[in-house]
Amino acid sequence: ELNMDTIDTMELAEKFLPETENNQLSTICGSVGVAYTNGHRALHDALVTGDAFFAILRKVATVWK
Repeated sequence: ELNMDTIDTMELAEKFLPETENNQLSTICGSVGVAYTNGHRALHDALVTGDAFFAILRKVATVWK
């Protein structure tokens, strides 16, 4: 169960992607197939965080049908 007032992609990854070696954004993106090409730029990181979030949701939905 997730009890969050906010959505934290790192927390979702920790729970649903336990196979990832760490919770860095680049690692999470690599784990779910999101290109992380221009890291540590605010707009880029915000966009790929959103992409990673939806990729995690798709993975969860596929596994937990």
